[in-house]
Amino acid sequence: AASDVYKRQNIGGGVAKAGTVGAGAAVNFVQNTNQTIAQLGNSDTNGRLNLTFTENQSKNHILNVKAEENNDNIQVAIGVGAAKGDKNNNSATQAAAGGSFNTDVLKNSVSAIIDNSTIKTEGADSIAVNVGAENHSTSYKGAGGMSLNIASNSSTSVGGSIGGNLNLINKTTTAAVKNSKIEDASSVNVAANAQKDKDGNLKPTEELVSVGVAGSVVTGGESAYNFQGAIGVDVINNIVSALIDESQVTSSGNVNVDANNYVDNGNIAGSLGFAKSKGVGVGIGTVVDVITSTVNANITNSTVTSTNGLISVDSDAKEDLQFLAVNMGITTDQTVATANAIVNVLNNTVGASVTNLSLIHISEPTRHLRIS
Repeated sequence: AASDVYKRQNIGGGVAKAGTVGAGAAVNFVQNTNQTIAQLGNSDTNGRLNLTFTENQSKNHILNVKAEENNDNIQVAIGVGAAKGDKNNNSATQAAAGGSFNTDVLKNSVSAIIDNSTIKTEGADSIAVNVGAENHSTSYKGAGGMSLNIASNSSTSVGGSIGGNLNLINKTTTAAVKNSKIEDASSVNVAANAQKDKDGNLKPTEELVSVGVAGSVVTGGESAYNFQGAIGVDVINNIVSALIDESQVTSSGNVNVDANNYVDNGNIAGSLGFAKSKGVGVGIGTVVDVITSTVNANITNSTVTSTNGLISVDSDAKEDLQFLAVNMGITTDQTVATANAIVNVLNNTVGASVTNLSLIHISEPTRHLRIS
């Protein structure tokens, strides 16, 4: 078994106060590039494995080839900028800006593979063979930007704030039996992202919660111009594969090939502007979500036999998406413009197949083959 666990908590803050210009910023950036592999045998290096289970205290054996990676990130960033006008210089221009941004970049691969191997028993009754790859990431982000302008009577005030969250995720997950021979198995499970939680529900491959908030406040002054924006962007590209390829598998029980991808994503972007002077206020809230998933479960070029069980080939892609973009402008004498946008792009390819002259044998007539 191979397992990697990454846990990070980042908190960033920036505060600035000045007489005419105040700017505060905070930035969090996390980048992970990982590879996790659990493998028996290797065709690429001519590494041949012959594994024989013999009778001992127990006649039933278990072979687990499992790879797992968990990436857990918590990021909080707050930026505040404040400017207070000079009472001795009423004509001066005051400017305040506050901003924060959280960025998470993840690129990894997780593989559990039996390759170029022969697995059998000698004197033992059977072997339960489990090949599993699990690749999960959790990210909680909060970003806030605030600008505060307290202007003198005849001055011009400019305020700007932004809060943003960005997730860039590119993952490859593979569970495979290839170029191998498995004999005398009681069951064979080849599964990618099939882990369940304590309630029996499929565990998300991505669990993302992002909140971005921006606010701008201007009081006093002859004229005021404020801008506040909040943005949340998630770009997710997952490739998930479970396969039996170029192999011979014999089992007295079930043979399962299972591939899953489950994205649970919540994103909130909101901004608030307040001004007591004449001028212009602009607020923008934007959520952009792009998900590309390729999920395949396959039996190819293989002979698979179950004498008393079910042969199943299953693949599934699921998205649970909740988005909110909101703006509010409060003013006594100002032209206010607000814009909200939610962009969601899904591009999923999901396949389950038995192909290329694969031979399936099910001896028990009450059992069957399921492809879904």
